[in-house]
Amino acid sequence: MARANGAHGYRAVLSAPRMALNGTVVRIGTIAILVCSVILCVFTYLAVLADPSIPLLFAWRKLRLFPWLADLRLNPVGTFVQTTGKAIAGLVLLYATGTQVKTLFRYAKGDVSFSAYEAWHSGRANSHALVTAIALLILVATGTLLSALALGLPGRVPVAGEIFAALGFLAALPLAFLLLVCVALVAGTLTVGVAIANTLDDDWLGTLVNVGALLWSQWWRFLVCEGIVFCVTIASWLAGMGLLFTCSGLALALVGLTTQGRLAAVAYVASQFVPGLDRVLSRIVPQFDVWSIVVGPGVAIGGAFVSAGILFLLAVVTGYAAGVWSAGQMVTYAELRRHQYSQNIYEKEDMIDRVAALAHARESGRHEAGAPLPGNGKDAGDQESPAS
Repeated sequence: MARANGAHGYRAVLSAPRMALNGTVVRIGTIAILVCSVILCVFTYLAVLADPSIPLLFAWRKLRLFPWLADLRLNPVGTFVQTTGKAIAGLVLLYATGTQVKTLFRYAKGDVSFSAYEAWHSGRANSHALVTAIALLILVATGTLLSALALGLPGRVPVAGEIFAALGFLAALPLAFLLLVCVALVAGTLTVGVAIANTLDDDWLGTLVNVGALLWSQWWRFLVCEGIVFCVTIASWLAGMGLLFTCSGLALALVGLTTQGRLAAVAYVASQFVPGLDRVLSRIVPQFDVWSIVVGPGVAIGGAFVSAGILFLLAVVTGYAAGVWSAGQMVTYAELRRHQYSQNIYEKEDMIDRVAALAHARESGRHEAGAPLPGNGKDAGDQESPAS
C-alpha cells in the first residue's frame, strides 16, 4: 500500500506544469502573452524597415516620423529597464513562493484537511498569482516600449563570441532562478511562519518544528519528490524559453532576410537592455568595447523592441517556472502529509484491532474462569435434595 501511495505521489508531482497552467484566467493570460509577443515582433519589423539607411521604405524618412532619435542615447531608460526587469522577476518569484509557503503552513498546522485533490486546487489558486504579476509586467513593458520609442539608442554589431556568450548567459539563468527560489523559500518560510503563528496565537518555533518534523520523517520520499520537482522545473523553463524564443526568432529571421543584414545590429542593441548581459559579455569577449558602429534610428528602435521582448519572455517564463515549482512543492507536501495521515490511520486501526483482540481474549478468559464445570450443577442438586 505504501508503494502505491508513493508512486501516486511521484505521478502527481509530474503534473505540476499542468497545474501551473490550469484555470481560465491563466489561459487568458497565456493568450495575452502570445499576442504581446507578436506585437513586439511586428513593431520590430516596422521599426527596422523605417531606418533611413534602408531604401525600402524611404518615404518614412520623408515623413520625419523619427527625426529626433539619431543623436540620443538610452542610458536612463536602460537603467530603468534593468531595474524593472529585476524587480518584476523578483515580484513574480516572491509572490508565487509566498502564496505557496502560506498555504503550506496552513496545511502543516492541520487547519485544512490535506489531500492531493485539494493540493491540485491549491495549485490552481497559486497560478492566479502569476496572472497578476504578468498583468503588471505587461504594463511595465508598455511603458518601456514608449520610453524606447521616445529616445532610441545607437549600438554595435555583435561578433560570434558575443552571441555564444549570450547563449551561455541564458543557459545559466535556470541556476540563478533556483538560487533565488531557495533564498525566497527560506525567507518566506521564516516570515510567513512567524506571521501565521502570531495570527493564530501559536508558537512560531513550534510551527517551524512541525514542518521540519514532517519533512524529516519521510526524508527519502521528500528528496525523491524534490528531485522530480527540480527536473520538471528546469524542463519547463527550457521548454517555455525554447518555444517563445523560437517563435520570436522566426520573426527576427524574417527581419534579417528583408532588411539587408540589419539583424546583427538589432541584436546588439537588444543585448544592451537585458539585465547584466552587457557586463557579462564585456568580461568574456576580449576588446568588447572596440567593435562599435552607429546605427540608424530604425535599428535602434527595433533593438529597443527586441530588448523589451527578451525581458518580457524572460520574466514570463521565469514566472511560469516559479508556478511549476510552487505547484510541485504543494503536491510534495500534500503527498507527505497524506502518507503520514494514512500511516497514522493504519497505526490507529492496528492498535484498535490489537486492543479489541486483547479485550476479546480477556472476556473469553473471564467467562471460562467463572463458568461451572460440566456436571457440577447436577451433582450439587442431587446432594441438596435429601437434606431438604
